[in-house]
Order: sequence, then C-alpha cells, then structure tokens
Amino acid sequence: FIAFNWHALPRMAKFALAEATLAATVLACLWRGPDTIAGTAALAGAALVTGGLLALVGQTYQTGADTFELFAMWALLILPWALAGRQAPLWLIWLALVNLAAQLWFARWGMRAFAGGNANLWTLFLINAAALAAWEMLRAAGLREFLAPWAQRIVALASGVAATAIGVLAVIDAQTPRWLAALAWLAWLGAIWMAFRVRRVDVFVLAGALLSVIVVVALFLGKYLHADNSFFSPLLIAAAVIALATGGAVTLKRLATEEA
Repeated sequence: FIAFNWHALPRMAKFALAEATLAATVLACLWRGPDTIAGTAALAGAALVTGGLLALVGQTYQTGADTFELFAMWALLILPWALAGRQAPLWLIWLALVNLAAQLWFARWGMRAFAGGNANLWTLFLINAAALAAWEMLRAAGLREFLAPWAQRIVALASGVAATAIGVLAVIDAQTPRWLAALAWLAWLGAIWMAFRVRRVDVFVLAGALLSVIVVVALFLGKYLHADNSFFSPLLIAAAVIALATGGAVTLKRLATEEA
C-alpha cells in the first residue's frame, strides 16, 4: 500500500508517517523497557527508522549533502540511545554506521595519494581494531551490553576481514608501505593471541585469526614460489596450507575441549 501510494502522498503525510513510526517504536521501548527483548527490538527499530527519516529529508528537500554525511549524522543521532539503552544490537548498528560513513567519505573525496591509495582499507582496519579492543576492555569491566559473545564475535569478524586485507596489501601491493602493513597485521595477530588465548579463550576469534594467517601465508608463498614456474611450487603451497589448517584445527579442538 505504501509503495503504491508513496508518490501520491503529500509531503507532510510522508513526514507524518515516518515520524509516527519513530514515535511508536520509542514509546514501545519505554512501555516494555529497554531491558526486555521487545524493548531492545523497538529501540533498534527506532535507530533504523531514524535513518529512513534522514533519507526522507534529503530526498524531499535536496539538501545537497553527501551520502557520508547522512550516515555520520545518523550515527551521531542514535549515539545517545546506544548509551542509554545499553544493548549490544544498538552498538553494532552504530559501529556499522561509522564504518559506512568512513568508507563513503573516502569514496567521495578519494585520497588516492594517501597510504598508497588504500586509505579506506587502513581506516576500516583502524576503526574495527579499535572497536574490538574497546569492546574487550568494556566486557572485562563488566558492562552488560558488551558481555554477549555473539556481538563481540561480529566485531571480531569485521576486524579480522580488515586485518586480512591489510596483510594481503603487504604481499601484493607495491604502492603500500609493505613493512608498515606487515607490522600492522602482525600486531593485530599478537593482540588477538593475547586477548583471546592468553587472557581468556575464544575459539571462534582464534579460528578467524588462523584463517587470516592461512590466506596471507598462501598468498605470500604463491607470489614468491610460483614466480620461478617450478613444478613443485603448487605442491609446496598446498602442503603449507594443509599443514597450517591441520595444526590449527588440532590446537583449536584441544582448546575447545579444555574450555568445555
């Protein structure tokens, strides 16, 4: 009904519909309480509807704002709700918006001369690595919104993807300062080991770090061994990958057994 009649609706009706939806989700959160499942879902819905309202403003009045400004303002507006609601889903939404705003900023302004043209990947890495470190420290402090393992693992996954991309740059991108990229990737691996193996054990995060090692090492061997066109190069690469995967799987299985 809304999709069919949207263009026929007057401007104020569109805003009234969006704002009524936002008010209804906020009131539902206040009614059920932010500590309940229904309240958490309502507050997350309010955070999402806020973005729709901002998009409607930009569509209606053609403000000329760039896309990254929409996501940055969206993240800023829902930050008080994330602080007050103290719920992991809200913080994940907020972090996703920060990532999108940063990436769209680079898409808009380029920055091709910075960091070998890979400033967007470095920003993605720094944001998510810092987010994972902050999440772990706040979890250790006992704040309830940071205690859910599934939420922290999502942040760890985002951090791991970005860190692996930096490791790949260290191998294949001649324009990137390779020593810096390699150092950053190794520092991330060391931090993961200290946080999720030494201080406490999280097999999921360690498995992600192992996958990152396998990807970067296989790419490194593929570049420098395959260059000589030797018949044995693919066999050596395959053997190295199998050895890393097997050894890592055995270690992770042992850790999981110890934690069970």
